Amino acid sequence: MEPTDNFYPQVPATKPNTFATAAIILGLLAIVVNAVFPVYLPQIFAALAILFALLSKGSEKTMHNYSKVGITTAIIGSIISLFMILGSFYLLMTNPEVKEQTNQICEQLYGQSFDEITGGYFE
Repeated sequence: MEPTDNFYPQVPATKPNTFATAAIILGLLAIVVNAVFPVYLPQIFAALAILFALLSKGSEKTMHNYSKVGITTAIIGSIISLFMILGSFYLLMTNPEVKEQTNQICEQLYGQSFDEITGGYFE
C-alpha cells in the first residue's frame, strides 16, 4: 500500500447557500437590535430571516442547518421584541410614575398629554 492512499472516502464539497447565510445573520440581528430599537427593526429582520430561510430550501426536500438556525433566531428575536412591547404597555398602565412621565413627554412634543391623545383608553 502506498502512503498516498486515503482510507476515508472523500466528502463532496457543498455549495454555500447565501440565502441560508443571510437568514442566520438576519435572525441574529433580530435578537441583537432589540437592545436599541425594540419595535420595528427586530420584526423586519425576523420576517426577512424567515423569508430567506424558506427561499434557501429551493427544490431540496430538507432545509439547510443554517436555515433552521435562522428561523429559530428570528422567532426568538420576535418573541423578545413582543415581550418588550407588552412590558412597556404594562408599565404604562400600572405604574403612575411612568404614566406621568409619558404625559409630560407627550405634552412637550405634541402639546397634548398621552391621555388626551389616546382618549383616556389607558386610564
